[in-house]
Amino acid sequence: CEAVQVQAVPYPGFATDLHPPMAAALTQAKGVSLIHERVYDNRTLYVNELRKLGARIITSGDTVIIEGPTALGASTMRCLDIRAGAAAVVAALAAEGESTLLDIHHLDRGYSDLQGRLRSLGAAIERR
Repeated sequence: CEAVQVQAVPYPGFATDLHPPMAAALTQAKGVSLIHERVYDNRTLYVNELRKLGARIITSGDTVIIEGPTALGASTMRCLDIRAGAAAVVAALAAEGESTLLDIHHLDRGYSDLQGRLRSLGAAIERR
C-alpha cells in the first residue's frame, strides 16, 4: 500500500478515533504518510509506544509523520487509552515476534471479545 495524507476531523470526515490505529497500519505503507489531528489535543500519546517496536514515527504539532514500510519487532507496550490500545494491537500484529500489551482494560472497555475476533482472523493471542 502507498503512503497517504489524512486529516482527522468531525463527522462526516475521517474519524479521530481511527487516527492511532491508522498510524500503526501506515507503518507498513510505502513512503511518508501524514495524519493531521484537528479534533483532540493529546491524541498522539501512542507515538512513543509504537517507537518501541521500531516504528519511524514522529510528531510535529498536531501532525503525525510516519515513514514506511518499517519492519516492526516485538516489544512491550502500554495501552494508554482505548485508541492507543487499538494502535498497539495493530502494530503488534504487524510486528515479528511476541509482543506484550499492558493496561488492556482500556481495550476490554471498548471492544467486545477482541481476542476471539482476532483469533478468528488467524492471530495468535494469549491473555495472562
